Amino acid sequence: DSYQGDENQFVLVSLVRSNASGKIGFVAERSRLIVAASRARSGVYFFGNAELLQAKSKDWRQLIGALRAKNCFGSELPLICPRHPDVRLKLGQSCHHVCNARLACGHRCSLACHRDGSHPRCEEEASVALSCGHEKACRCWEVEKNDHLKCSVVVKFAHEVCRHEDARKCSEKAKPCTVVVHMQCAKCREYGEAQCVVKTHKPEEYRCQKPCPRAMSCSHPCTLQCFEDCEKGLDDCELCAQERERVSSFKMEEVRRRLDLVSKDDHVELSEVDPEAASHEFSEVQLQISTYFRPVGLHGTVVSMQKVQNNDLERQFYRQHEFLSSSACEKLMCTEVRSWNEATRVAHKGLACGGTIGQAEGKHKGGKKRAPVQASHCDLFESSNLDASKVKSEGAEVYLLLCRVQRGRVYEIGRTGHRLKWGDKVPEDFDSSYNSETACLRLTRVALALPTHVLRVQVKVLPPETSFAFAQPEYWSSASAHGDSRSGRPWSVVPVSQKEADALRRALAPGGSLGGRDQRTELDYRGFSYAQAWRLEHPGMWCEYAAAKQHIHLQLPSLAKAGLRLHPVKLRAAYEELAQQMPAQLDSEINEVYLSHGTKPETIVALMSEGLNERFSGGLFGHGTYLAEDVAKNDNYVTYDEHYGAHKELHNMLFDKFGLKHPGKLLYVFFCRTALGCAVRTKDGMTDMDGRGRSVWSCEQKELATIAGSNPPILHHSLLAETGERIKRYREFILFHGNRLYPEYLVAYQRR
Repeated sequence: DSYQGDENQFVLVSLVRSNASGKIGFVAERSRLIVAASRARSGVYFFGNAELLQAKSKDWRQLIGALRAKNCFGSELPLICPRHPDVRLKLGQSCHHVCNARLACGHRCSLACHRDGSHPRCEEEASVALSCGHEKACRCWEVEKNDHLKCSVVVKFAHEVCRHEDARKCSEKAKPCTVVVHMQCAKCREYGEAQCVVKTHKPEEYRCQKPCPRAMSCSHPCTLQCFEDCEKGLDDCELCAQERERVSSFKMEEVRRRLDLVSKDDHVELSEVDPEAASHEFSEVQLQISTYFRPVGLHGTVVSMQKVQNNDLERQFYRQHEFLSSSACEKLMCTEVRSWNEATRVAHKGLACGGTIGQAEGKHKGGKKRAPVQASHCDLFESSNLDASKVKSEGAEVYLLLCRVQRGRVYEIGRTGHRLKWGDKVPEDFDSSYNSETACLRLTRVALALPTHVLRVQVKVLPPETSFAFAQPEYWSSASAHGDSRSGRPWSVVPVSQKEADALRRALAPGGSLGGRDQRTELDYRGFSYAQAWRLEHPGMWCEYAAAKQHIHLQLPSLAKAGLRLHPVKLRAAYEELAQQMPAQLDSEINEVYLSHGTKPETIVALMSEGLNERFSGGLFGHGTYLAEDVAKNDNYVTYDEHYGAHKELHNMLFDKFGLKHPGKLLYVFFCRTALGCAVRTKDGMTDMDGRGRSVWSCEQKELATIAGSNPPILHHSLLAETGERIKRYREFILFHGNRLYPEYLVAYQRR
């Protein structure tokens, strides 16, 4: 219908009616036929089912008959090539002639006959001069558009740094030098072979194939190759296995002895602990509780305490030691319960009966409670899971069980070389698993958690100004406020708790090989063993340190206004872990960390009394207090405390007062709380690594330079000497103001 009234030279009509049912629809209408047949000026061609149309339409039968009579009827459309009229074609067939037309480039078109003006690109062989000056073979059409062409001529060149000769394609960038050269390993100092590019540009990627000379975190020699992470071999350390077997054998003798002492009856008793009569026990538990709540911004005060005596659970606790891979890792840990009654029930039945928060009670489908099932495991946390934002201003009451926990050999989730995820079954030669992200210890032998105390604790939110408070740390003993009454000193020294001792023992492990340029004795040992540790509780020195911290805090708004901030100082992993495991809540906003300082036995009493004085010590970077993140560095400067009695005042203060035994040949190192603040980094002792050549000094090796951009000017708070130039093996931290550190712990150790 839309074509009616229109016309063209030629018209092709597709009738689209061909079916077995014999229906041709509106094609049968005469008017349609007239319109279709009368629109062409020169010729019309119908395509359709002639038999069907003749059978169903008189008009079509008449038209088809007339076409047959004039020989205008057939099964093909007759065609000719418009460029070669003598060539007759069938529909879909191409002309057999070659085009042979002359192209703009001068070549003739070699393709089959095609429409005028639609010649393809000329594919004749040619060459073109590239921008580099070299000739490049190409197709004719590429001569004008040659941006995509790349020169393949091989040229020789010398690498910029090493000057080794090499060859490459002209169009390629200079490739890294692959010449094999000798290279010294920065870790073991041995020579090996590597590609030149590794030596000149990527020394950190050098994979030294020599046996590793370092010690693992367990302090035993590494059995891997030098380039491998030592911690990957920790689980397979044979010396550790021997040590575990030796310690376990010794421990089992003690366990059997204690098991024999446990009464054979099933007596259970919960007795109230009097804070006055048992002050030491109460103080130790209070320290544990303070440490437990502090990481979540809460302060816990023990309101009441009951000591648990359960013979049956104690026997189970000791008997389970027989199945452990290692039985040397006992510690105190807390677990929260829902109520006081629940706490006493667990104290009677053990943690296997469920009831602790994290062990779900069983329920019927109807929602009614049923008898709790025996727990398949028990999760204990090093810190509380309470949300401080949900604790009311008047505080909240929490019920806890304090337990002796035998962890055995612990599988640490996420540690280098450990592929298992939390919840996976740990390997058979491990006894428990630990998730550092949640500070959760999972015991699969629930009897290895023995309840010792039932606690009612009042929990309150720590005030925001706690960071600036001059109050003594809450984990200090109550005696610290009055000093040592026997000696008349306004400060006191106390043995550390088991939690602190465990953390300090781990921090003693050297991070690499021992020795150094300042080594004063023959290097006939491979590691360190913990002997004893004490905590210095010095109210006066603490106030000076707290004031120094507050002073740094008060400078932060000025730095922030100038668009400056304190960049975090990352320490060796062992010292980062120490900060997490100690009861102190370090102030990361001012880069407060634990660092170590080796000392001589004859100076310890003076240092505890007056603190570390930067004017009495010196080194490569002037007069300052030098600290390290590896006891292997401090060990270069210590001297032996050979035997008991050699330093009477020291031994009386550290050993006699507490009934401790001096084992002989002791060495001492302080672990100091240190406020690094804004540290300036250097390698050569003169220029700031991050300050485009600025000097690190405002007064030559006496006072550090100001922080660039600070207004009013603020001096850097500490100097961080990086390895690479003047320092070869260990980073050093230097403070030029003694009040920015507090020597909190003194550790006695031995070489082995």
